[in-house]
Amino acid sequence: MTRQMLDRYLSQSMANQVFQPPLIAQRLLSCGIIATNCSLLNSGWVQCLATLVLDQLRSVFSINSLVVIDKMYKNLKIPKTLQELSRVQIHKGLMLKPVQALDKLNIPTQIKNYLLFHDLKVDLMITDYKDTIDHINDNGVSNVVHV
Repeated sequence: MTRQMLDRYLSQSMANQVFQPPLIAQRLLSCGIIATNCSLLNSGWVQCLATLVLDQLRSVFSINSLVVIDKMYKNLKIPKTLQELSRVQIHKGLMLKPVQALDKLNIPTQIKNYLLFHDLKVDLMITDYKDTIDHINDNGVSNVVHV
């Protein structure tokens, strides 16, 4: 489905180089990791992302084996804290880029850092991504080098 839409709008060679199925799937999974850790998920978005990833990989995986998608589904079941909900709503209300908008506000540095997602644990996100990519590689789907 996604592949057909891309083929319609891009030259075949560009689509094959830039949007190879494993590359799209990996980029989607990266977005999923960030969305999960930033508390931006909703069930419709997770379901669409999971469907797109599985469609792009053209293989039948157990969803539970794809660490990123599994964590996204589990994250949906965890109630968000008031801080997380507030941060999301504040970001939705900003008219400028968060860095620019928050610099104009007279708020404590600790709150500003929280609103800029300084509390995210990037190492854990990288580990989740690597575990998922390892699963994809083990199933012979990936064709690119990974970090």
